[in-house]
Amino acid sequence: MSLAPITFLIGANASGKSNTLEAIRLLSWLAKGSRLDDIERNIQSGNAIARGQAIDLFGAEKQYFTLGTHIDNAPDGWTDFEIEIGLLSDQLIIIGESVSKASKDQELTLYKIDGDPNSHTDEIRVMYNNFKTGKNKPHIPCSNRQAIFYQLETPSRFQQSHTQSQKIIPAVTKVIRETLRNIVFLDPRPAVMRDYAYAKDDDIKEDGSNLSSVLYAVCQQGETQKNKLLDFIRSLPEQDITDIRFIITDRKDVMVKLIESFGNKEHQIDAPLLSDGTLRVLAIAATLLSVNSGTFVIIEEIDNGVHPSRADNLVKQIREIALERKLRVLITSHNQALLDAVPDSDIGNVLCCYRESLAIFEKLIGMV
Repeated sequence: MSLAPITFLIGANASGKSNTLEAIRLLSWLAKGSRLDDIERNIQSGNAIARGQAIDLFGAEKQYFTLGTHIDNAPDGWTDFEIEIGLLSDQLIIIGESVSKASKDQELTLYKIDGDPNSHTDEIRVMYNNFKTGKNKPHIPCSNRQAIFYQLETPSRFQQSHTQSQKIIPAVTKVIRETLRNIVFLDPRPAVMRDYAYAKDDDIKEDGSNLSSVLYAVCQQGETQKNKLLDFIRSLPEQDITDIRFIITDRKDVMVKLIESFGNKEHQIDAPLLSDGTLRVLAIAATLLSVNSGTFVIIEEIDNGVHPSRADNLVKQIREIALERKLRVLITSHNQALLDAVPDSDIGNVLCCYRESLAIFEKLIGMV
């Protein structure tokens, strides 16, 4: 699945869209240092956003699955990362992991698991590139309960004489970790977005519950950012929004309020009184304007609560900010109105997900 500044993932219910997001989420968990046993416990208890039980990750009659990604900005062309997760004694383990170059003539990997799992130990052998001639490469022990790349950022893991390994491997694995861990998921839930939020809690949460503090942080960056925020929300609701302000408590909790002009009078609308659709749009704007440049943002079912007639404006606003801030935004939807709103220039960035014997992605441009 290639990502453009804005990519649309469409498909009917049960077509595989959620599987895609859960796979990306799992990579992000691993990049945050989560151990597979912790991930497994979270899934079993329902605390992690993955459906079913840990065994359900594998699908029918499968004992392993493979995830991979191509990271454009990885040092020295080591762009292709792949990880294979399996079951051993009913426990999740990493049975394969490697980093390689995209070109087909590069047979040598930067590192790879080179051994079979053992039910009596978590230790697994990892072969790494010492950038010397000869087929025999050095090995180091790692844990098969945690992503290998997360364990290779320390130069001292490698032999002192392997100076290139000490320099290149940590640099590459750091880029992999930072790229995957900084993925931002947004599935705004208006019911939890109407309360105060601590002003310094300004990294958007997946459910948008700290919306007010993120909006406050965006506005604190200056009039330019505030005006971008206002331009975003003005283009969508029926109201004439003229300003965005905040209620600030002595404890530095903040609550957003929109200023609306109606009948030549100014009306203040606090967060508890804002519509679900307006809150969702605010959450999208806050996310796109607050994340770091270059971030990968995933917005689920983006058009929930947004009137179909406003879908084209929403897509336009997202696209403009994504291009300006070099973001990659993945949008999921099964709404026909959103598909109708996709400009001709972005038709090639629409991926249709459907099921045959498994979930398949196909560019829409190849289907019409």
